[in-house]
Amino acid sequence: EQGLFRADLYYRLCVFEMEIAPLRRRVEDVEMISRHLLTRLSRAMNRSVPTLEAAALAALEQYRWPGNVRELANVLERALILNEGPTIKLSDFPGFLASNKASSEDDLKSARQAFERAHILRVVDKCAGDKRRAAELLGIDLSSLYRKLDEGSGA
Repeated sequence: EQGLFRADLYYRLCVFEMEIAPLRRRVEDVEMISRHLLTRLSRAMNRSVPTLEAAALAALEQYRWPGNVRELANVLERALILNEGPTIKLSDFPGFLASNKASSEDDLKSARQAFERAHILRVVDKCAGDKRRAAELLGIDLSSLYRKLDEGSGA
């Protein structure tokens, strides 16, 4: 569109286009991806795979991840290097992430919003991305669906 990439080369390379939502819109995947990355990184460092403290996992799930999975991998690698124990704690994360704990995991409103957003995302996924159909299945207006998704994304 902006003329920065040769169109003929783009169409030669773009045989199959696959759109994957950014990590900030897939909060429910953060734990699974984190565990996978920790396993891979731990094996590369020849050490046992640590567990994630609940507060550390909550911070990972609340952060927006502008750098996507690559940024998550870097944060986890740093935590592995700094912590030799069996559990990665919130204090093992960089300051920007450790201070991101805007709401406690005991905060009922935050927990409800996180659950609601995860449920909405599952229904949207079930509807192959058709948000209008998802809103119908959920029994809410389309505008409410968008608002609830925006609330949970921190946008």
